[in-house]
Amino acid sequence: MRLLELRVRNFRQHRDARFQFAAGLNVVVGPNEAGKSALRDALRGALFANPTSDRQDSDLRPWGGTEAPVLELVFEIPQGRFELIKDFAANRMVLRGQGRTWERSREVQEAICRALGFHSEKAFLATAHVKQAELDQIQERGVAAQLGRIVAGADEDASRALQALQKALQDLERGLSRPATNPGRLYRLQQRFRELQSRAEDLRRAVEEARRTAQQLADLRRQLAEVDADLQHRMQLLELNRQIQQAREKRDRLRREVASRRTLLQQVDDLQEQVRRARETLAGLPEVDEEQLARVGEALSQAEELEFQASELEPGEQHRMPEAQGGWTWVWGLVAAVA
Repeated sequence: MRLLELRVRNFRQHRDARFQFAAGLNVVVGPNEAGKSALRDALRGALFANPTSDRQDSDLRPWGGTEAPVLELVFEIPQGRFELIKDFAANRMVLRGQGRTWERSREVQEAICRALGFHSEKAFLATAHVKQAELDQIQERGVAAQLGRIVAGADEDASRALQALQKALQDLERGLSRPATNPGRLYRLQQRFRELQSRAEDLRRAVEEARRTAQQLADLRRQLAEVDADLQHRMQLLELNRQIQQAREKRDRLRREVASRRTLLQQVDDLQEQVRRARETLAGLPEVDEEQLARVGEALSQAEELEFQASELEPGEQHRMPEAQGGWTWVWGLVAAVA
């Protein structure tokens, strides 16, 4: 940002003042209470004060008056020329440029910070806003002393202070444009900045690699979860198949048992049918006299005795009487049936 003009109304001792700035270094010289610090604070107020806030900064109040100040700053950035107005009487701030107008305080302040390159007022005050009481903290003590005398109006020879300041700037910039055996602080800071930038790039690559690794790990975990879920599903299917196989084996066993029982039932039915038929046969037979049955039994016994005796008479040969034997079998069957 390059400051072009500052217009101040009702700001401390400045009732209506206009300050124009040349390109490069601008030095403000004047005695005490001439308004040098007021100019510096007016710049700070124009850049960072918020007229829409209820809290009024005591540094912005006019001396010996009640009217609120109005600060107008004209500046230039690579995008073009802009005009900033902060009216503390109307509690209003306006930024104009590039054919546009911004009036929302937050948008205006963010635009000013971007143009300055400072993210906050504190950063601006810590680096680019040096008060007279802070001059003794400058590293170059001689330059600080001379600047103090000039700002206070105690030294009329400003050229010597400018020469000293120029020399201090040259010392700071030594080594930037061409190699130097004893480079200045800016060169060393630049080298340090490059080292830090390189380190930051290495860290960025490491972070990217870590992010890729984390993403791969997340993908692997997701795949592992899918495999585990598939494995659980397959194990459930395997258990279900085992239960189905056991059920089939039990079914086949029950079927065989049912078939066996059906066979037994069929045999029982057959036996019952035989019993029924035998009973029907017995029911159709004539009644047998017990005395006759006894005589038949005795005759059978005698026949068996005679057969045994015949077998004793001729060893090695067994004489069979087919007709008689067949008759005996029938008789015994008849006896059994009657019984």
